[in-house]
Amino acid sequence: MKRLMLPGILLLICIAATLYLASGNTPQINRSDLLLWHITLYGVIFCTGWRLYDRLPPHRPAIRRIALIFIVLIVLNEIGPEVFR
Repeated sequence: MKRLMLPGILLLICIAATLYLASGNTPQINRSDLLLWHITLYGVIFCTGWRLYDRLPPHRPAIRRIALIFIVLIVLNEIGPEVFR
């Protein structure tokens, strides 16, 4: 569990920064300004999932399903606003 603390903290920081920058509190933030935070956030999610996948062999099918759901949500989140603009 100690090994998951650092990725968990990074994940929370990236989520907090992305949500703060995406909210109405900041003046004139474009979607492209959030790209670095989004890439970092997705990288931390990927690394955390990879570690869980390695550490928990009996739960691999559930981890695969959860990962697939996250991938679909990320794709919809990134592509959806551009398509419907």
